[in-house]
Amino acid sequence: MITFLKLMFTVAFGILQTLMGGLVLSKLWGWFISSRFDEYGVSKFGGVRPLSYLDCVGLMIVINFCILSTTITSSMNRIMDKEKLKEEDTLTNAIAKSLAMIVIVYPLALLSGYIWHLVIG
Repeated sequence: MITFLKLMFTVAFGILQTLMGGLVLSKLWGWFISSRFDEYGVSKFGGVRPLSYLDCVGLMIVINFCILSTTITSSMNRIMDKEKLKEEDTLTNAIAKSLAMIVIVYPLALLSGYIWHLVIG
């Protein structure tokens, strides 16, 4: 039961983190990226358009996916280094990590991206 509650809190805080990150990114993008390119006349050649809040949330989903992938990889490497596993155990853990990424992480990232794509139209 406690493991399930931890999972639910992790998912809830992950969603909140992505939404807040989208808000912050949209403001920072407007202040420092798109306004500066307009200032220097780059926008006449295509430039950088301002991103809406909804676009920034989608971008945060992409960023979080990249960060999550590297975090899982480094965590697995730390565990394998700490445990000083035998060669066959190292191979088993590498296969388990790959399967976890393929079966859990990638589908969840794709699902959350697809849902957000439907929200922003």
